[in-house]
Amino acid sequence: MNKVLINSLIVLACFFAPVNGYAAPALDEEVDGRAPVAGRPGITVTGFGYASAPPDAARVYLTLGSQPGFPGVGSDMLIVGPEDVENVLDLLLERGIRKETVETKHLVYSLFTPTNPTSEIAFIHDDPGGLQEFLQELHRALQGQQAPALLSTQVTFIVEDCRALEEEAILDAFADAKMRAGRLSRLLGLTLGEEVIAVSEETIAPQCRASSWTDFISRTTFTLENNVAEVEAGAMLRVSFAIER
Repeated sequence: MNKVLINSLIVLACFFAPVNGYAAPALDEEVDGRAPVAGRPGITVTGFGYASAPPDAARVYLTLGSQPGFPGVGSDMLIVGPEDVENVLDLLLERGIRKETVETKHLVYSLFTPTNPTSEIAFIHDDPGGLQEFLQELHRALQGQQAPALLSTQVTFIVEDCRALEEEAILDAFADAKMRAGRLSRLLGLTLGEEVIAVSEETIAPQCRASSWTDFISRTTFTLENNVAEVEAGAMLRVSFAIER
């Protein structure tokens, strides 16, 4: 029997066979004499959680192009092509950057030169503590060669086990939600139960992964630390706790 057929049978079995001998109760179904989930009184709160760790590496984004001119005064549009970026790539490899971590983009729009397309080169630097000295030395090397101008530098510090950091932030968010629910129920003269009626993940802001778009979203959603000493992940959970009658 081929592998595809076996996988199909397993999927079908998951639809028809109950887990642990019983199916999950419906929202309008009583369980052990308790009211249905949909009709059970509860308190819904939002919890915020954070977790941090020292960075393992840094993701660096370099914007390369011609020096910005002034539109309308006779300046020519200078396009930095792939052959120009090769000069920068050679400098990076000579200084220990692993080639498999390098990514390049061409004809990229940049706020620094709105009239001239630019190129972007991104790479992983494995020594966060030595990154500043590395970038300073790279800038000096670019000034001394016929290479594109370095228009901007963006750095995001990252951790290898980002998933573990995210999970720690989620648990912290749940603990914060439970504290808030307990405080709210106490102020209202209610008794908070132990049962969780519902939970949803509202936002997760990792910022420990290497992605320019993720970095932007994370920083606008959460005020997170991301520096040579600390990388922080954030989570937001919406949790509904039962209220004892």
